[in-house]
Amino acid sequence: MATNAFIIALTAGSFAVVGAACAATAHAETDPAPIVIVGAAKHHKPADRQAKPAVPSAVGVGQDLVGFFISNGDEPGENAGLLIGNGADGGTGQDGGRGGLLFGNGGRGGAGGPDQAGGNGGNAGLIGNGGAGGAGVNVTTTGNGGSTGGAGGNGGNGGALFGNGGAGGAGGRGSAASGIASGGQGGTGGDSGLVGRAGTGGAGGPADSKDSAAFGGEGGAGGRPSWIGQAGGGGQGGNVSSDYGAYGGRGGTGGDGRMLAAPGRGGEGGAAVGQGKAVAGSGGTGGNAAMFGPGGAGGRGGNGTSNAGDATGGDGGLGGRGGQAGRGGNGGDGGFGNSNTGQANGGRGGNGGSGGAGGAGGRGGHGGDGVSTAGSGFGANGGSGGSGGNGGNGGAGGNGGSGGTTTGKSYGANGGNGGNGGAGGKGGKGGAPGLGTTSNGNSGKAGSNG
Repeated sequence: MATNAFIIALTAGSFAVVGAACAATAHAETDPAPIVIVGAAKHHKPADRQAKPAVPSAVGVGQDLVGFFISNGDEPGENAGLLIGNGADGGTGQDGGRGGLLFGNGGRGGAGGPDQAGGNGGNAGLIGNGGAGGAGVNVTTTGNGGSTGGAGGNGGNGGALFGNGGAGGAGGRGSAASGIASGGQGGTGGDSGLVGRAGTGGAGGPADSKDSAAFGGEGGAGGRPSWIGQAGGGGQGGNVSSDYGAYGGRGGTGGDGRMLAAPGRGGEGGAAVGQGKAVAGSGGTGGNAAMFGPGGAGGRGGNGTSNAGDATGGDGGLGGRGGQAGRGGNGGDGGFGNSNTGQANGGRGGNGGSGGAGGAGGRGGHGGDGVSTAGSGFGANGGSGGSGGNGGNGGAGGNGGSGGTTTGKSYGANGGNGGNGGAGGKGGKGGAPGLGTTSNGNSGKAGSNG
């Protein structure tokens, strides 16, 4: 076994490093040759001699060199070694460290602080997963004045070759004793690599207020894939509660597909609860397909619930467009509206997405039901079916929602119209009507043939 000895020559103001090889026998190991420090050729009196400076050992230098290329981050937000290692999680509001260029995961973004959004997740290099985004900070006010929760951080990107994108961070809660309260927005999901799953969007932050309106945060959008895999779904909208107007957050949009990867579905709308007016959030739109495959489905609308005021369910999200020979995404179903003494309204069904060439249109979402104990209940119309691509059939319309009541009036809603067929395709069937004690809805119309 051969080892290297290094002679460091100290000259007048400069260092010269000379490597010399020495060999050991095949039957015995030798200790590493010592580092020899040779002083410059100067003549000093003994009294003038000073202590020679310490020189790092060869082992220490080697460890530092290895650590530069291969190591995990240990301090908050620290990057991994250049080639291999995991990034460290971020501190408060700090981005996570990146992973090694060859192998390693990105660090998680730090949770947000006052007036500071959650940190973004660290990116991976060639192979590895992106770090999740940090959650937004919760903000509570006890005196006068509103409050807004912090935004969530975005997820880190997965490895360029293999790896999943990090999930977006959830938005923070907004809570106010006297004033408007708003939830923070969810972070966007990270993109995936050549093969992998993109990150889901972060949920919108919840909100509550004791004497003013409250608004839920919007869900974050889903991340996008690169080639093979799955796009991220949209984050759920924030739930809210207030006796003076409660408005649920909208669901996030699903990520679009790329190349052969499938798109993501839209996020669900946030629920709304209160003594007064309560309006739930709408579902997010489904992502569009790229080359092949179906479009992403629209998210379902949230449910609205009120004791004495009007309650309205959220509308369903729109379905995404299909790829070649791919079906359009189905529209999201509308949410329910439920009130004790006020009017209750269901949410409308989302329209189906159009099909790609040779693909059928997506089905329209079903309308939500509206049920009130002492007030009037109104069902919502179903969504229309999506149009078929060339040679594809139109999508069926969604069913109309039903109205319900104990002592008041209730009205059924109309079914959605069927989508038109593409060239050579058949039109979609209309949706069934909703029922009501006072009146029923009408059936949706069939779509035209191509």
